[in-house]
Amino acid sequence: MRLSETASRFEVGTPSTVSFIGAAEAVKLLLNFGIENIEKQVLKLTDYLIEKIRLLD
Repeated sequence: MRLSETASRFEVGTPSTVSFIGAAEAVKLLLNFGIENIEKQVLKLTDYLIEKIRLLD
């Protein structure tokens, strides 16, 4: 048996199935909200943040 030269030699066991299920559900949630809607909200919050930062000046 030959050990890996990278840090992967310290990994044991099987991949976490729960992690994959959680990631899949997160993607479904994002797609249900709609990428465009998420983008609009992020841009709205960004504008709000910039406005508040400018008021500190």
